[in-house]
Amino acid sequence: MESARELALRLAEIAFEKKAFQLRVYEVRDSVGYTDCMLICSGRSDRQVKAISDHIALTTKKQDGIRVHGVEGADAGQWVLMDYADVIVHIFNAPVREYYDLDSMFQTATRVPVDEPPWEEEMRESIFEQGLLSGP
Repeated sequence: MESARELALRLAEIAFEKKAFQLRVYEVRDSVGYTDCMLICSGRSDRQVKAISDHIALTTKKQDGIRVHGVEGADAGQWVLMDYADVIVHIFNAPVREYYDLDSMFQTATRVPVDEPPWEEEMRESIFEQGLLSGP
């Protein structure tokens, strides 16, 4: 990969393969001293969160020759943090993401455009209907 932004977009593409939603990529190099980009996405359940993180780790290793430096929280599946040095990936179970609201921490960071997948609206509505989020 040529840049942190390209890596973040590649990781986003891989996350979409497992139906991750509410995906945001932020360029944070001017805000934090430990990474260049932050990728934040949601899954509908602990099982899906784990599947997304496993898929990202395996795909980047096999297809891109990139190994994750560290993974935290994969056993619980509520919030998985994946460290790719220049990119930090946060995969949340949707209600946990709303609770911690990391997105608000990076509201002044540059948001990298990511195409919304066709299932995005359906996922948001489903989570809202289950009473897991406060609004669609």
